Amino acid sequence: MELKDYIAELLDKKKTVLVYSLDLSAAFDLLRPDLLFDKLVGKIPGGLLRFMMDFLSDRRFYVNIGNATSEI
Repeated sequence: MELKDYIAELLDKKKTVLVYSLDLSAAFDLLRPDLLFDKLVGKIPGGLLRFMMDFLSDRRFYVNIGNATSEI
């Protein structure tokens, strides 16, 4: 709502408005971390690369709705 209000305010002032939206909600579903690592090694600092690889590797999840919980 805050973004919508800001855009409306700019448009009222006859300003040009450009909005770029990116949905990354499923961006990593098909990502192969090993291939990403090969592409990024030597291009970004090692600490950041390790953080990214830790974040993308061996991930598990479960869904909890009310009193019901799915399996991992």
